[in-house]
Amino acid sequence: MIEEFRDIKGYEGYYQVSNLGNFKSLDRYIKYSDRKPVFVKGKSMNPSIKTNGYLSVMLTLDGTHKRYFVHRIVYLTFKDEINKSLEINHIDGNKKNNRLENLEAITHKENIAHAHRLGLMNQKRVRKPKQNVIFAI
Repeated sequence: MIEEFRDIKGYEGYYQVSNLGNFKSLDRYIKYSDRKPVFVKGKSMNPSIKTNGYLSVMLTLDGTHKRYFVHRIVYLTFKDEINKSLEINHIDGNKKNNRLENLEAITHKENIAHAHRLGLMNQKRVRKPKQNVIFAI
């Protein structure tokens, strides 16, 4: 697959992501209130691993920093907007494989079933039976 970079929605001219899950910042001028705009050279970016195992990246615009999951940015950049009730699933179960071809939008129920099929979710959720409580007067 040939790597293709596209502007990230909302961060056009600042950041791009590729269909292989790679990020880069673009050459730009940053305006500071107390001095002249400063030229910043673009560079490739390394996502960080969250405690839940997903990769995330910090994007900054006008002094505001936001952290995003890599798989959501890749999917939303290369596909149309999705219904907010859908989740982005890693088809192969590998949270670090954020290639576009490995991502799909599915429901939460489908995502849980997929995780069980791949053996990523082995614990059965057991509901505790309701206890009959007798009050003495």
